[in-house]
Amino acid sequence: MRLSSFSRSSADGGRGKRQRMIQGGLLAAVLVLAIYAVYDASSSSEEAADEILLKDRAGGEHNLNLSDGKVKLINIWASWCVPCQKEIPVLDKLFQTYKKEVDFYAVHATRQDTVYEAVNFQLKMKMKSPVYFDEKGEAEEYFKLKSIPTTILVDQDGKK
Repeated sequence: MRLSSFSRSSADGGRGKRQRMIQGGLLAAVLVLAIYAVYDASSSSEEAADEILLKDRAGGEHNLNLSDGKVKLINIWASWCVPCQKEIPVLDKLFQTYKKEVDFYAVHATRQDTVYEAVNFQLKMKMKSPVYFDEKGEAEEYFKLKSIPTTILVDQDGKK
């Protein structure tokens, strides 16, 4: 039985296993970054977060209310960002798995990129998670971004 398993993995060059290992590594990296972001942000402020105004693709306004009692995972990204391109599929998979328990926000850093590029990126990556545009840079300023991508985990009390 092991020999036939070995034959199958050898036949595809081990690509399936390698792809699962890469996805697992990316998932682990995203979780480590989220945990780091929680500790880094909580060390600077323990106050509950305010509302941040974002727009959707249709131009509708959305308040990212961080103190509404729901857990949120916020990823701030740009289409030109190579690490963003690698982590978006993992975050999208997390969204599909946990969307009932966690509110996901894929926030495009619109001041550093164009909406046109963001929409093309969203279509190219076949993103399922909702994408919001930070046109005024409110999320960037509020979270004091040091780099892109940045992933922030907000607890039920609005603490980062």
